Amino acid sequence: MKTQKYSNLGLGQLFLVVDGFVMLIAATVFGLKLALCGMIAVIVMGRVIDYAQEGLSVEKAAFIIVFRCS
Repeated sequence: MKTQKYSNLGLGQLFLVVDGFVMLIAATVFGLKLALCGMIAVIVMGRVIDYAQEGLSVEKAAFIIVFRCS
């Protein structure tokens, strides 16, 4: 993705940052309650975009550290 060439942000995260600024302006114009509802929609949209592009991460790791005393 072209946005990752210049930063480590995915497309959904980039939308989240830009729309976050829009929501701050909306909070001053329309009120805090409507802006919070809009922010929830923006967060969900950003997560869905990232999941659609990159897929779900299913990797898991476990480290077992054992100290043996003789």
